[in-house]
Amino acid sequence: MDFEELIESISPEVYKNIQSAVELGKWANGLKLTQEQREYSMQVLIAYDACLLYTSDAADDMQCVD
Repeated sequence: MDFEELIESISPEVYKNIQSAVELGKWANGLKLTQEQREYSMQVLIAYDACLLYTSDAADDMQCVD
């Protein structure tokens, strides 16, 4: 699975969990995000948001446009 496929497979619920983790600095189970996890999570959030800007379908059927 490449990065684009990963982004397209993220559900809105997973997106919200990642967003919350970045905002709070910890996962829902209380474990602190490492710097690397924070950086990757932020990349995922940015890519997901970018995909939403370029699709007219529902988020569940999202397909990123090159």
